[in-house]
Amino acid sequence: MRLRSRSVCLILAAVLLLIALIPFWFWMRIRSDFVEQTAAERWKGRNSARFAQVSAYLDESVRLDPVQEYEIRQNLETELAGESEESWVLALSGFCTVTVSDENEQVSVRGICTAGSYNHFHPIQMVSGSWYDPQDVNQDGVVLDMQLAWRLFGGYDLEGFALRVNGVPVQIVGVVRLPESKIEQEIYGETPTIWFSTGLMKRLGLDMPITCVEAVLPDSVSHFAADKLKKALGISEEYSDIVENTGRFNYLNSLRVFLHPDSRVIRTSRVTYPYWENAARVAESRSGFYAALIILLILFPFGVGVYWVYRGICSLRGRGKTLLNKLFR
Repeated sequence: MRLRSRSVCLILAAVLLLIALIPFWFWMRIRSDFVEQTAAERWKGRNSARFAQVSAYLDESVRLDPVQEYEIRQNLETELAGESEESWVLALSGFCTVTVSDENEQVSVRGICTAGSYNHFHPIQMVSGSWYDPQDVNQDGVVLDMQLAWRLFGGYDLEGFALRVNGVPVQIVGVVRLPESKIEQEIYGETPTIWFSTGLMKRLGLDMPITCVEAVLPDSVSHFAADKLKKALGISEEYSDIVENTGRFNYLNSLRVFLHPDSRVIRTSRVTYPYWENAARVAESRSGFYAALIILLILFPFGVGVYWVYRGICSLRGRGKTLLNKLFR
């Protein structure tokens, strides 16, 4: 009877361990899907120094103008005294609605204006062409998503094609893929999207504030990078939200999100997040659930393992005593 109970325990422990692989796979899948949260790792490369990716989401009422990019860079240089500008990377973006038209159709779409190294933080896969050069003299290049490209032209190989944005002639330099993960697809939605530089924004006659500042900065101690970005921007917490992206989907942070859901619900800022941050927050909640489920599933196998290790140690001690008694008789 005792032998049967032991066998049942071992079989149950093995089954639970196998079942735990399912939430573990989903948790790992989320980590691999959200490459936008790994800018620090990609920037670091083989460098032994420690870096962190941080994002600042700003309320529109702050009215942070794209021309203030230089001022932000200067402030960061002051805050990061001793660090050259080559050791960190910065990107800015803002959102609006623009009208895109060709010879046959006019469409109201989501416009994303960018400055700096936006495509380092958002390594969107290209279907055709390439990303526009922020230093381009003409500042007339735009990137379309697949939805907009298909709606206007019925295809994706559009490099060099012309269209109008708010009546201003521009040139298509590339078409990007739509998000592939289900979470990102849900949040991204079916709204066609176009990307363009801050230089082109002025030509379009747009008065669009920057609402997202992203950076990879040296992070010698925890929260160092977030603190430096906050000081460089100089915006109060009521109108901004600083997010530390690095380590966002590690196991301990996933558990922390599950155990402290109130910290994510209660907000003191007036910030509206872009689609990628909303998607990351949904993914955080799901990864927290999977992390907790893994713990629950491995508790019993862990207990069984501890029990058998304890039994093995006791057995070895008993045999050792018996052997010593025989030797010294």
